[in-house]
Amino acid sequence: MEYSGKLPTSNVNVSKRTPLQELLILLGGVLGICLIFYLCLGWAVDYSIQHISPEEENELYALMKLPAGEEEKAAGRTLAVQTLLKELQKCAPLPYQVSINVSDSKQVNAVAFPGGHILVFSGLLDQVSSENELVFVLGHELGHFKHRDHLRSLGRGLVLWVISLFLLGPDNDVGDFLFSALGVANRTHSRQQESAADEYALEVLNCHYGHVGGSTKFFEHLRDNNQTPEILKYYSTHPSDQKRIDDLNALAIKKNYKVASVKPWVVAAN
Repeated sequence: MEYSGKLPTSNVNVSKRTPLQELLILLGGVLGICLIFYLCLGWAVDYSIQHISPEEENELYALMKLPAGEEEKAAGRTLAVQTLLKELQKCAPLPYQVSINVSDSKQVNAVAFPGGHILVFSGLLDQVSSENELVFVLGHELGHFKHRDHLRSLGRGLVLWVISLFLLGPDNDVGDFLFSALGVANRTHSRQQESAADEYALEVLNCHYGHVGGSTKFFEHLRDNNQTPEILKYYSTHPSDQKRIDDLNALAIKKNYKVASVKPWVVAAN
């Protein structure tokens, strides 16, 4: 009998998938595990921040080593904005007094930090065309304090960093990819925070003036000067400027808020 060798019809040691398919499945599995881990830790962060006291917030702010005192160039503006903010707290009570620091910078932004500290960039003050517009921006930051978003964002950002560091260490390209991918889950959360803060700012504006004139002006400035490509706007943690304008207009109608003339905002730079 003559023997003739044959190849086996199947082999459990050889995958039917290509190496690229295997890699994608592996990355998908790792990303899925990380996402579950992130969501669980995110829930823990949301629960924990409700038990952080104002004193502990101030200790956290001190650890961040951010500028605590006003910059000399913006001293006059700091005093003016601080006076306005003190009046607003009658409409937006918080468990601590909120302080303002104006930074001499061209950035058009304001940021809420733990302990009731708000950093306002002079670029924003250069842009606002009315006191009402500025009150809305400040009311937005007060909304973040009210909902404790400033702590929630810090906590979730720390969770993302820890997951990336634990898996692959610092300065790792794959770790950066996972960090970005997990950030997709965080964007919806951040956009919800921004929308809630906008709604709170509208309430503060109406409480302070008896109407909501000027509520959308800040976002109209941003929209008209925004050169960001549409594809990149998808990755933003904030809703689009036009959506925020539309939502505020719809909310004002829903709550029967009046719209009246605005008050000029004219404060010297020093």
